[in-house]
Amino acid sequence: MRHRTRSPNAQGYCYVAGRIIDACANFDYPSSRYEIHVLDDSTDDTGQIIDAKVEEYKSNNIKIRRLSRVNRDGFKAGALQNAIPYANGQYLAIFDADFVPKKDFLKRTMPYFVSPEIAVVQTRWEHLNANYNILTRAQAMALNVHFTIEQAGRYYSDVFLQFNGTAGMNV
Repeated sequence: MRHRTRSPNAQGYCYVAGRIIDACANFDYPSSRYEIHVLDDSTDDTGQIIDAKVEEYKSNNIKIRRLSRVNRDGFKAGALQNAIPYANGQYLAIFDADFVPKKDFLKRTMPYFVSPEIAVVQTRWEHLNANYNILTRAQAMALNVHFTIEQAGRYYSDVFLQFNGTAGMNV
């Protein structure tokens, strides 16, 4: 997980890193049925902030750990490859640090996996700042149109879905 903020202070980093950790730790799903792995390639004080969140949730019996690497080889894909040996479950949910899954994310995605034909579930992106100004509205609209056409087109053409890098579940 990498922070994506322009704020030069720890409070800004905490907002992004802490926000995704809080969202995952508070899923409306039995905490005994999932674990959280925070993949951290940061080179700043974000790791300390993540460690504090990890300790906070561990003390509340949430299965959570921070996995960091000494290099950033392969970037996101490299971080995922590095983390897979630590995963204990059958499914992986993947979120970027700046994505905030809804509380019912697991309840809404897990039922799709009862079908042996389903290997990946890609959920919809939502934009936290879509109505902030004209630029963010335009960007949100452009991404929504792109994903609506691209994902629906692939589905109806019976073509493999392209994973968008966040908000996905896979076997």
